[in-house]
Formats: sequence, structure tokens, C-alpha cells
Amino acid sequence: ELDRLTQEKPDGEARLRINFLLAQVGALRDELKSVTSVTREDMGKRAWHRFVNEGLIGVQNYLAELRDQGTGAPVASSLQGSLGAFVPSDFFYKFLPMALKQWDPLFDEDVITLLETKDARPMLVPNMSAIATLKSPTTENAQGLFSDLDDAGQTIVRGFLYRSPMWRISREAVEDLEESYGALEMFKRFIAQRIALSAGQDMMMGSGATNVPLGLLPAIKAFALGVGATAIGSSSNTGGAETGKNSIGSTDLANLYHSVNPAYRASPKAGWIMHDDTLNKLRTVITKQGLPLLHMVGKEDGEGVEIYGKPVYTSPSMQNISTTAYTVVFGDLSFWLTRITPVAITRFDQAAGTVEFGKVGFRAAVRVDGTFMFHDTASTPPIRLLQQA
Repeated sequence: ELDRLTQEKPDGEARLRINFLLAQVGALRDELKSVTSVTREDMGKRAWHRFVNEGLIGVQNYLAELRDQGTGAPVASSLQGSLGAFVPSDFFYKFLPMALKQWDPLFDEDVITLLETKDARPMLVPNMSAIATLKSPTTENAQGLFSDLDDAGQTIVRGFLYRSPMWRISREAVEDLEESYGALEMFKRFIAQRIALSAGQDMMMGSGATNVPLGLLPAIKAFALGVGATAIGSSSNTGGAETGKNSIGSTDLANLYHSVNPAYRASPKAGWIMHDDTLNKLRTVITKQGLPLLHMVGKEDGEGVEIYGKPVYTSPSMQNISTTAYTVVFGDLSFWLTRITPVAITRFDQAAGTVEFGKVGFRAAVRVDGTFMFHDTASTPPIRLLQQA
């Protein structure tokens, strides 16, 4: 009615009707927005519950896609009797990335640059090189000279497949847990931990193989100036016999911090990455004066620590303190790009260890890759490493 009235030449009565209809539409729109924001998570949980118990997706009773996984015999006429059911990837688009960041900072969009794509086909990602060659000011009416400060290049990122082990849970537990912690939350934590420990290890350390990501540390070590400091140890702080082979001192952290260009240190995503054991050793170093090595300041939300005003992130994939190990990363972490696809979740009804025990099984898969968005090997990279002696 509103569309029809606005296409005509409205008179006084029609204008009143138009104003009334506009008010009604506005009220309905606000109500819909409010309901959507409040119930979005609940709708997702209900959809997950129906998928577990009935094999249905969403509120419109869409059947999940059947997949033959090689164990058992799928039954085309009944989803409950089939071997596997595949959840459409858009159902849990944010499902895994949001959980992965709890286990490794290389999956946290607040730490690095996160690129989420619908598929894992090879794609070109731009990278930069910092050519810090500034020309002197020119005189009036003279031809101006120039130099590019950043030279753009490109690298190819793909998607390497990582699958979780099968997670088995009884149908009764699914029903009971919905009223408490929730089977969905348990599954998220289970698969996020398993995938992050394997994919995160490759993303951080690499292996030199062609079927895994290059890795942040190998990418930085490829630069002649990738190592920002070599550890001399904490003996000057403690007065003990520690060396750069078995300890990290305040001089080491200062040298690494100042080895990074101040422009990169000023980035909102400048920060430290180290293993939790390394952070613990730094926290427990006591100086000759009986004071802690560093005054680590907590963030505003009460979580985490900072060194020199920059946040410290712990990664289980980083190396521990040992001879020649690369133990600390510091710099502008936004130069590392992590690419991740939507998670694919498969439900198993007749796989071994499920049907005979009245259980249902789930497995998740995701494709991941990463790249260092900097390519000038002759320049100081924006992220640098501390290496033990």
C-alpha cells in the first residue's frame, strides 16, 4: 500500500495515510532488529540441537547433505540411518575462527591480519617492502625528485586441510547438556584445541614441507636482518651464572624491542609472542636488589601482560629457552596474514564406536594458510626474533 501511494500524487488524506504507514514500517523494522540481535545465538543453538537429534538444519527443516565416509552403509531414505551428514559451511561460518584464537594468537584478528574466505583456491595477497630513502627538499620552481617509500609485491596463499579427531557423545548427553554448558560449546572447545595445536604449530614454525604453511618464524628467518637480538642472558640482572643459552635478561628484551623500527613499534598491533614457559621464566627472574626483572602491567580488562607497553601473547607452538632456539617474537604483527575457510562439520551415526554405544560422532575440518606480507629481504623486517646463544 505504501509503495502504491508514493507512486501517485497524494492528496491531503493520502499524505496522512503515508505518514501512518511509514511509522508502522519503522516500528516493525525496529522490533525485528531487536528480536534478531537478542535471539541470534539462541537460534543457532536450537539449529545445532536439531542437527544432532533430527538431522535437520535451521528452522525450515532442511536435510543435511549426506556423505559416504567409507565406514558403514549410508541409507538414502533415512538420515538417522546414514553414515554421515555434512553441515553446510555457512551454518557455522564464525564457528571455528572465534574458538581458535583462544589457543593461538595467529588465529586472533585482534593480533594479526585475519582473512576469512569461502574457499581455499590459490589467491594473490599484496605485500610491502619499506625502502626508507627520503630525498632532500627542493627549491621553488625546481623539478621535484621522489622515491617510493613502499614497493608493493605479492605472494600466493592457499588452504591446507586440518581435521579434528572424531568427537563422540551420547544422545542423552546432548539433551542434558543443552540446559547446562551445552554440547555445542564442548564441541567448539574440543575441535578448536585439536586443530589449533596442529595448524598453529605449522603456522608458527613450519616444517619445510610443501603441504603445510611456510610458518611465521621461517618467514622471518629468511631475512638477513630477521634476528633482532642474540640473547646474552640474565646474569647482569641476577648476579648469577645464567647465560644466553639458558635465560633471557632485560638487555635482551630491550635490544629486540629497539631492533624494530619505531614506525612499526607504533602500530596498534605491535606485540610480543612467546611460549607460556618463557613468560613464566621472565616473571620469576629476581634481580640482585630483590625486585622482579620486569614490571609487567596488566591490560585494562585485567587479562594478559605488557612489556614496554606492548601486549604479550603466548603461543604453545613457540620454542622454549634452549641453545640457539628462537624464543621471542616482537614487532608489528599485522604483517602476518592468516587465511581460514569456514569450518565443515560432519555427523556420524554408524561409524565405529558410535552406533553400538548409542552415541553420535562429530568431526570438523578447516583449511588454513598464512603469509608474511613483507618482501624486501634487504630491509629490516617489521617483525624480528630473539635467538638464544
